[in-house]
Amino acid sequence: MVRLRTGLIIGALLVASPFVLQARADSATNAVAAWDTDHDGTLDLAEVNKAAAAEFDKLDVDHDGTLDMKELVAG
Repeated sequence: MVRLRTGLIIGALLVASPFVLQARADSATNAVAAWDTDHDGTLDLAEVNKAAAAEFDKLDVDHDGTLDMKELVAG
């Protein structure tokens, strides 16, 4: 019974894994498209830092330069 259940779980993971990998690829593709300000198909450190700073600013609702638990949970 345990072997059957383990086999079913492993089988389900193997069936689902291509969808998970595709979702990650789609997410990465969307991130590159959104953050690639010079449209060269890559992200350099300046582009990533700019995107991170913009996200931080959105989360830092009290504009004190730090994120507390309320801001992180609400974000």
